[in-house]
Parts: sequence; C-alpha cells; structure tokens
Amino acid sequence: MRNFLTTKEFADKIGMKPASIRVFLCRHGSYHGIKPIGRMPNGWLIWPKNAPEKFFELGRIREPEIFERTQNAINHIGERK
Repeated sequence: MRNFLTTKEFADKIGMKPASIRVFLCRHGSYHGIKPIGRMPNGWLIWPKNAPEKFFELGRIREPEIFERTQNAINHIGERK
C-alpha cells in the first residue's frame, strides 16, 4: 500500500480540482499549509497520505459534502444558460 496521494487523489478527497491545488501551491508555496512530499519519476506531485485529514483539521472546508452541494448548484445554474 502506498504512503502518499497524487494531486488528483488529494483533490478528490477534499472536493477540489487538481489544477486549483497546483495553482495555489505555486502561488503560496503550500496548499493551506500542506506541502507535497516530493515528485514521482513522471514529475507528478505526491502528497502525504494524511493530507486530506490535515486539510479538514485546519478548518478550510468543514465537510466535502458542503463543497459538493455548492459545486452541484453552480453546475446546475450553468446548465440553464
């Protein structure tokens, strides 16, 4: 079993898009205080296995369901246009 997450896996667990995490990391040097632990041979970032738990402990988003409901509402509005 691996002891890391890819950016996509991390993003999926916290209800974000991988690109949002990469942009925030580039601009701020970490993702809300969480730093990648390295890179894979193909250049992909790898994150600590407990990164999602750290993210929620920091209180950035209380529950992934809240983000998912908000994202679904935004998507629904976009579909009406």
